[in-house]
Parts: sequence; C-alpha cells; structure tokens
Amino acid sequence: MDKDKRKIKYSVRLTFVTIFFLFIALSISLLNTYPTISSRDIVFANKRETMLSQISVMSSSLSGLERLSVEGVGQVMELVDVYEFDRVIVTDAFSKLLYDSTGSGESHSRVLFAEALDALEGNVVFGSNYDGDAFISRAACPIVSYGKVIGCVYLSQNDTQQAQLINQIQVRLRNISIIGGVFALAVIILFTNALTRRIRDLAGAVRRVREGGYGYRIRPEGRDEVTELAEEFNDMSQHLQDTDELRRRFVSDASHELRTPLASIRL
Repeated sequence: MDKDKRKIKYSVRLTFVTIFFLFIALSISLLNTYPTISSRDIVFANKRETMLSQISVMSSSLSGLERLSVEGVGQVMELVDVYEFDRVIVTDAFSKLLYDSTGSGESHSRVLFAEALDALEGNVVFGSNYDGDAFISRAACPIVSYGKVIGCVYLSQNDTQQAQLINQIQVRLRNISIIGGVFALAVIILFTNALTRRIRDLAGAVRRVREGGYGYRIRPEGRDEVTELAEEFNDMSQHLQDTDELRRRFVSDASHELRTPLASIRL
C-alpha cells in the first residue's frame, strides 16, 4: 500500500465533533423556538378569551339602550371596567364615534378601523400579533338590538408585560443553551481525543510490527470494541513472534545439519 492510499482523508475526531455540534445546534434551535412559540400561543388564546368575553359584556350592556347616543353610551360605559384596555370605542350603525376612552376622538367623527367596520357587518372580530416589544390585540363586536346592528364596540390593548416575560424566557433559554452547548462540546472533544489517541496507539503498534517488532504489545484499556481490537492485535503479534522464532530455529537447525556432512567430506 503506497503513501497516497494510506493518507487520512477524514478525521474521526472531526467527524464526531461535527456531527455532535450539528446535533447540539439543532437542539438549541428547538429549545429556543418551541417554548417561545408555545408561550405566544398561550398568550394569544388568553387574550382572545378575555377580550371577547369583556367586549361581549359591553355589547350586551349597550344593546339595552333604545337608541345609542353620546350621553347614554357614556353612562353605560362608566359602569363597565375599561381601564385595562388602552382604548375603547363605541360607534353607531354608521361608524360615527359615540365614545372614546382616551378622549382623543371627536364626537360623531367616523371610525374607520377595519375591525370596527367588519363588526358593523355583524361579525365578531379578534386579532393579535407580537412585535417583540408588546402583544398588540384588537377586538370588535356588533351591538345588536332586536336583531338589528345599531353600533359596535372596539377594543385595543398593547400588553408590554407579557412581552417582557416572553423576552426574559428567551434570554434565559438562550443562556442555558449556550452554557449547555459549550459544556457538551467540551465533553465530546475530550471523548474523541481519548478515542483517537487509542486508535493512533494501535496504528503505531501496527507500524512497529510491520517493521519486524513482533514483541511489541498494547496495553488494553476499557471494555469496548477498541479494547477487543487491541487484544486481537496482541494475539496476532504473539502468533507472528512464535512463527518467527520457529523459522529462526528451523534455519539454525538446517544450517547445523548441512554443516556436519560438509565437514565430514572435507576430512
């Protein structure tokens, strides 16, 4: 076997480390993605249930009015808890503003939010998204009196507390993942170093036997396949050594037997 054929193309240690690194990277990715997505889904579901429940109460309270007016809607809304929302809007059937919890809207101005317009069509609407800093949620519900839509209620909420909690979870998971990944990578490097050292020792022993050092032996370590291979190598070396000693003895005896007749002939 020539040197080009014996040249190592792929390192066992590098292969082990690469495969393990890819596995750790995939595990870290899943660990940092799945819990966050699950937490967001839980928050979205909770927001939907809470906001639709409260907006339904507001709509039911307002549906008892004979006619939606600024004064009547204001009196009803004073009895409803609206402080947990950033904005609460009530419109009539023509999307004219009757109530705005922020006080920023002008009375009887048109409300053109897509959710409010959709609610005036008789639909209950909810939407929420997470932008990294807050959960932005919107909900709208029609006000129905005697089977007719007479207005709608619109809610909006920017929840930064839940977003901060999600961000803290992400940071902690990221830190744990980095520490765990570094530790696991260090362990696999130590393991592969020990494994490749034993393989190198075995390869060096093979070279010594090939050069004629049949008496060389390897001290087996552990109880794995490499240990079994080392024991087989020692048995092979012993067999080669015994064969070499038999060969030497045969040559020595044959030479002695040949020298004796030659000495007699000379005499």
